Amino acid sequence: MNLFEKYRRKLNKIKEILIKWIIFSIASILFLIDVITLPFSLIWSKPWLKWPLIWSKRSKQDPKYSLQLVRKAVRGVPKHFLQDCCTIDDAFYRAYQNYGPNRLCLAYREILDQENNPNQNPPIRYKLGPYKWITWKELMHTIDRFGHGLERSINLGKNNVRIIIFAPTSYQWFVAAQSIIKNGSVLVTLYPTLGNQGILEAIKEIEEHTICTTILLLEKLIEHPQKEEIFSLLKNIILLDCLDDFDKIDLKLEEKFKSSKIEIDFLKFFTFKQIIENGSNVITDFENCQQEYSSKNKPEQVAIIMYTSGSGGKPKGVLMSHDNLIKGFQCNLSSIQYFLPEAERHIYIGYLPLAHILEFCMEIMLLLVGARIGYSSPHTLTDISPGLMPGTEGDASLLKPTAMAAVPLVLDRIKKAVCALGGPLYGTKVKLVDWPEGGYTIIDSPNPRGEIHLSSQSTSIGYFRLDHLNHQAFYYENGEKWFKTGDIGEMFPNGSFKIIDRKKDFIKLQMGEYVSLGKIETKLKTSYLVQQICVCGDSTRTYLVAIVIPNRKALDRIVRLNSIVENERTKAIVEKVFKRKMFEHARRHGLRGYEIPRHYILVDDEWTSENDLVTASFKLKRKQIENFYREKIQNILLDE
Repeated sequence: MNLFEKYRRKLNKIKEILIKWIIFSIASILFLIDVITLPFSLIWSKPWLKWPLIWSKRSKQDPKYSLQLVRKAVRGVPKHFLQDCCTIDDAFYRAYQNYGPNRLCLAYREILDQENNPNQNPPIRYKLGPYKWITWKELMHTIDRFGHGLERSINLGKNNVRIIIFAPTSYQWFVAAQSIIKNGSVLVTLYPTLGNQGILEAIKEIEEHTICTTILLLEKLIEHPQKEEIFSLLKNIILLDCLDDFDKIDLKLEEKFKSSKIEIDFLKFFTFKQIIENGSNVITDFENCQQEYSSKNKPEQVAIIMYTSGSGGKPKGVLMSHDNLIKGFQCNLSSIQYFLPEAERHIYIGYLPLAHILEFCMEIMLLLVGARIGYSSPHTLTDISPGLMPGTEGDASLLKPTAMAAVPLVLDRIKKAVCALGGPLYGTKVKLVDWPEGGYTIIDSPNPRGEIHLSSQSTSIGYFRLDHLNHQAFYYENGEKWFKTGDIGEMFPNGSFKIIDRKKDFIKLQMGEYVSLGKIETKLKTSYLVQQICVCGDSTRTYLVAIVIPNRKALDRIVRLNSIVENERTKAIVEKVFKRKMFEHARRHGLRGYEIPRHYILVDDEWTSENDLVTASFKLKRKQIENFYREKIQNILLDE
């Protein structure tokens, strides 16, 4: 047995050497290819256009606040027609005039076939056709016709009517949103992954009767625990993903309503196609207005109520006016000025939730500066995406995008470190405020640190019907409105900022030590062993527990290198080695003893917005994760 074990270990070492040699050979070939192709890559990407932005000083002190650390932008913004716009619909009209009717702007894929997988995620797989591009003229006419169709179909009657969109990102979502805003109504956005309680509270709070959704999400509402209360608040349901007549799906949905005992006699159902047909026999505003366009909206008018994902509890409605959004676009011109001269050649792939302010503003902004957008989803993004039927090409393969948005979780996998974000945008001021409880002050060495407060005309009006939160989060100073972000930032000598912590992630342990869960997660996430991590603790314990989705390849390597024999003790041995290596990693990265988790729970689950463990923008839902693994945590406590 000993002889066999000896040869097995030698064989493992030979395999390791062989693998390293193969990896080195491949890396050498790739390096040679990089060297050869570098000149062509530089000519294509033109990085010198970005160098002034990258190497310049990022911010300067605002003399208006001589006794505080308040920074503002160094450079202005390039000249652009957006600077003359006052409302969203006005900006679209000017873009239409500027780019002409025949320029391509948006693309989507038509559904050719689908198959149901009720026990899979996602529950439906699609066969999709090629991308279909539409021109600016087609987009503007569709927006107009959908808007007129809304007025005729649901009798809007007055401005400021609130209309909900509860649907995933799509071309239909974008058209419906722009039509609602252009009509003078208020767009209300709900994440398609919002939990049952959040959906109910938002619909009750809005107190309006029209919702734009999809067949799949309508079925989710039918199965809602408080379905009777939800449908008693609704009168009009518009199905964005049903391009055919409603009669074809009427029987299926009617059966679901009947089995759920929901009264539907008072409900009106419309499809995206029907709404457009109801408004198709009118001459559109953009055909009428050859010289000037007169908007129904005012700059100070609320354009959107955007509900948060509820990572900190109840979802909150964030109010954004036309002026907020336009000022945000104007501010961002400074950050994409290198992009503007060649915007027409760029294609942006839209796959993040349009119910999030990042994706919503990114799509409108890029469209208005002349780029093109192709719609996608996380389930159809690549050739191996789970939402595609076999043989169907992924969206990215067909679209070949040159630009995309990313969220922190995605960036963490590209660069496992926290890096400086840059300075404030034009028109935005950043203030660092002392937070003694957390140990952050503006006189810290080597760099000032503190809570980040923001002031800008693009800052939200406030929270919808939450006055107590408005008083907590917003204040006025020197005639300027400031927002307390709750983020802890550090300012570097060149005027750039880095977010290093979060106030709400601070907890106090039983012995009185304050620890930042966010900071600990950021440090531990840089380990090659970790794919995702959530650190838990409270005032009843003296130590922390970490729930980890491990890097499975790294775990397999631990098994090989430590010659661990596969048996019932394998898991315990691997966890012991994992804990030791994580302890060493934590020490190397400067964590104190009480900041290092005592226990690690290794799990195989995927944390997604569908299972309510992360938000739509992939932020951890800490309480939900703790509840999900409560039994495992309790077992650890019992073993203490």
